[in-house]
Amino acid sequence: MARLSTGKRSLLAAALALSTVPAALAQDPESFFKGRTLQLVIGSAEGGGFDSAGRLAAKYMRRHLPGNPTIVAQNMPGASGIRVADYLHNVAARDGSTFGITQPSVFLNKLIDPAATYRPQDFVWIGRMASFRGWGAVWHAAPARTIADARQIELVLGATGATGLGAIAGTALNQLSGTRFKVVRGYKASADLGIAMERGEIHVAGSTSWEYLEGRGWIAGKQAGLLYTIGLSRSPKAPDTPTIVELANGERDRNVMKVIASTSEIGRALFAPPGVPAERARALRRALDAVLASEEFKAEALQQSFEVEPLAGEPLQAMVAELMAMPEDVVTLARSIMGPAGR
Repeated sequence: MARLSTGKRSLLAAALALSTVPAALAQDPESFFKGRTLQLVIGSAEGGGFDSAGRLAAKYMRRHLPGNPTIVAQNMPGASGIRVADYLHNVAARDGSTFGITQPSVFLNKLIDPAATYRPQDFVWIGRMASFRGWGAVWHAAPARTIADARQIELVLGATGATGLGAIAGTALNQLSGTRFKVVRGYKASADLGIAMERGEIHVAGSTSWEYLEGRGWIAGKQAGLLYTIGLSRSPKAPDTPTIVELANGERDRNVMKVIASTSEIGRALFAPPGVPAERARALRRALDAVLASEEFKAEALQQSFEVEPLAGEPLQAMVAELMAMPEDVVTLARSIMGPAGR
């Protein structure tokens, strides 16, 4: 039998390799999504703002995806949202069948801990539903109700995990603004922090959402006040509440606070594993765009005190890449404050 030349053997090997590509990866979006059940994983427990956003996305996105698949929302709390980032980066199928929403502090965790087993810039960013300002809420019975007093009097500040925005903001304020917060970690979501404040276990929720506070009627009823906002600018909703950037002492320290606050611009965003086929990624992005433009969706979001502030997937992808390319001197200082030694 005649032997194949080296070139022919290479061509044959390439043809065989292509023939073994899973059929699912070769399908167009409509063929792939039709009749399929997609999974939307939520990086928090039930009852918080990220949970509400994720469930709203699951409810409406199927209408705008080709093939009208079913979308099932599943809570996957753990490590302040890092569990979902790890899952989507390292475990979930990279075919468009699984995507998620999680807390933006996963960016800070990667900047602080280069050994973290995911790279935010490698995810496929579908789009932002809303920016996310976290609020430092203080209970009406707390021994101090202002930042000035919190520099003199110890307040117990509740947070989710060590890498959550509440813990990071509380620790950074202690280091860079002179507050005396005693940071207690381990709460699952805003709802758990709220219950802990009502019971007197903590004085401050280190980072909670506006919709949670408004939904409970605590701001209008003056059961809770606001110490700070985790954002780059003050919110029109509470113009007298300073940002954590304003509370820092000196330009160097303000730059570190800007790193923390910049996560508010990423906000409540949907993302998928790296390597999702481009056509399916585009279909997911355009479906979310259509949802966020829908009057029906906006009306339901308003009922839940959820303010829609969309950002399309492509500019969001660029924003994430820019955040992950922060200057090394700023990142080094942030690590010294927010890493294990700083805590």
